[in-house]
Amino acid sequence: MGFYCCWLISAVILLLFAACAGRKAKFTALSKQSTIFGILIDSRERYSLNRFQLVMWTILILSTFLGLLFSNLFSDPIVALSIPNELLGLLGISAGSATVACAVKDYKNTTRAEKITGGEGFHSSRGHATGTTYEQNPSFVQIFLEEEGTQGDNKIVSITKFQNFIFAVALGVIYVVLTIKARGYPVLHEKVLWLIGISHASYFGGKLPDKD
Repeated sequence: MGFYCCWLISAVILLLFAACAGRKAKFTALSKQSTIFGILIDSRERYSLNRFQLVMWTILILSTFLGLLFSNLFSDPIVALSIPNELLGLLGISAGSATVACAVKDYKNTTRAEKITGGEGFHSSRGHATGTTYEQNPSFVQIFLEEEGTQGDNKIVSITKFQNFIFAVALGVIYVVLTIKARGYPVLHEKVLWLIGISHASYFGGKLPDKD
């Protein structure tokens, strides 16, 4: 079986696993109890940009690994282990970014829950003012929106989130194109990692301040 076929099958299987895992998630504070995209929803019961990026890169890189492994299973399976350092660095940045983002969110969830929009135990500034909890179903658009302070979910786009999302999707498309051309692991320039790192640094720069 050729690489393209094995790669595609592996990607589909990983997507199905992700969908099944997401389906098992329960959101007791919200009316929507489960969704196949639940893997993208964080502890605040909102769609998370960091989760999106980590899932995307995990599926892209792991499916490439599995595609190479199974397509060369009876000839040279060791080729699947020759993962370029740039791809390892890319996955490391995504995983590290998700870890730091989770830590920042947990800290704010504990110290300033009243300023966070949506989710069980959290109140937006609007809900807090009236003494009621502001709840809504998770929506993919939350990936772009501010989630804290007076602008939380008030249709205000976070420019750092928007930039980070565009970079992630563009690089994901480039990864797929280069993988098709290379029939295996794509060769990424080290400056791509710098670009991703700068994008993530900008994102965290916008996440850290206390937004009233």
